[in-house]
Amino acid sequence: MNGISVKNNTAVRLADVPVSDFNGFLDFLQTHLSSADAHCISYFAVPGSGGYTLFACIARDRHSDILVLSCDVTGNQKLISLTPSFPSLHVFEREISETTGLKFEGSAWDKPLRYPHDRFKKDIKIDDYPFFDIESEELHQVGVGPIHAGIIEPGHFRFICNGEKVLHLEIKLGYQHRGVEYMMRTRNDLLYQVKLAESIAGDTVVGNNLCFTQNIETLSSIEPGESVLLERAIALELERIAIHTGDISALCTDVAYQLGSTVLQGLRTIVINSFMNWCGNRFARNLIYPGKNPFPLIQEKKDALLAVLGKYEKQFNEVTSLIFDLPGVLSRFEKTGIVTKQQTEIMRFNGMAARSAGIARDIRISH
Repeated sequence: MNGISVKNNTAVRLADVPVSDFNGFLDFLQTHLSSADAHCISYFAVPGSGGYTLFACIARDRHSDILVLSCDVTGNQKLISLTPSFPSLHVFEREISETTGLKFEGSAWDKPLRYPHDRFKKDIKIDDYPFFDIESEELHQVGVGPIHAGIIEPGHFRFICNGEKVLHLEIKLGYQHRGVEYMMRTRNDLLYQVKLAESIAGDTVVGNNLCFTQNIETLSSIEPGESVLLERAIALELERIAIHTGDISALCTDVAYQLGSTVLQGLRTIVINSFMNWCGNRFARNLIYPGKNPFPLIQEKKDALLAVLGKYEKQFNEVTSLIFDLPGVLSRFEKTGIVTKQQTEIMRFNGMAARSAGIARDIRISH
């Protein structure tokens, strides 16, 4: 059975989503995920009559659409895991299992994901997380954390090492829970929900709030004006620039290139300061709201933003040309953190992670 085809930012009635048996559901996933241009963007379970209803959403880049299919299963039904064939599904299957108690047979990585407060088995504790292990007298393990690693929530890292060579790294998450999803469901206040969306991640205020805002607009049949859409796109790209610049700065820090780290942090600062001039907040809080833009990008602010970007481009090109020309920096980057094109295809990476490995995938264009 095939799913219903929808476009991004369009609503579909639940009654219009095709319902399959589990075998047909598996065939749907296997058929479409076998295509290199398709990737699972959502796979989850909700309580249904006599058990649960599974929903899968598969994005197809070449068709610029999303296929949606559902499947009813009982609470004690044994489900076949697709993780061995499609490793990118392991996080979805683990979350479903953790929150519903449904079991996926054949998964080599069937372990808790984030230990939410509403998990199915409350007796499973984070301290008992089953880390991957290798029996060997020549190897040793190193535990780090729980510690905040800058771009993620607090986590505990477990390294398996042979001398100084790291053979395996696994992270245990779930130390921090803020209840954002619960508060979204239980507080019927649009302004409050916008503030929640902005607070999901401090450096992705625009990205997360834009997703929420587009959902509200789609479900409410609100069509924002062209200028609003354009200004949102500008804000989103500014945020991407700031994050990317900060990441490169962090890479310079990792290889002890202090000049690059300092200059790039300064460049990130002038980018996020442009949000301050635009909407009064360096992280773009209050900038995006369903149906409107509370802070239109007037000509004076456009001119100021163009001046900032001109300064940014010049200095960014100068410092990055140094980074990729210094033997001391390059020698520390070489053979570090390599992700092959094959690995990228298997895990269905998106964004810069995909493009850096030679996969021409840009969701901004395809969807």
